[in-house]
Amino acid sequence: MDSKKHNIPVFWNIEEFSEDVYTLEVSIGRYNIKEGDTLSEIAQQFNTTIEKLMMQNKNIKDPDVIYAGDYLVIFSVFE
Repeated sequence: MDSKKHNIPVFWNIEEFSEDVYTLEVSIGRYNIKEGDTLSEIAQQFNTTIEKLMMQNKNIKDPDVIYAGDYLVIFSVFE
């Protein structure tokens, strides 16, 4: 078994909103794009936006062009 195939990249982004409030955005998984998927459907499924998915997955250059077999890193926000 190829262990690289199952690795999930780990990324995070911390934003300070005030001295007492921080938001931590952490990757929680990887979504394998299937034939017929659209970026808007994937965004809706994970309660996010197309813009955020594109910002978090720099491999997406055009929101109308994604390929089955590729994957997206999915993030969750913790406050």
